[in-house]
Amino acid sequence: MKWAEGGTVGDLAKSGLFEMQNLAVGSLAPEIEGLDQDGLRLKLTDYRGKVVVLDFWREY
Repeated sequence: MKWAEGGTVGDLAKSGLFEMQNLAVGSLAPEIEGLDQDGLRLKLTDYRGKVVVLDFWREY
């Protein structure tokens, strides 16, 4: 967790609580929606039960 400038202690606690409840090893990944490399819509849940590698990048 990282303290955000201008954030409150409550914001930090809320972020930490979300991480503890939702981002543990073995828990389901949060839903992710986006476009694949061909521009087609995809959802992470479409690949449930399969090994998925996510590579996030930003085009400038």
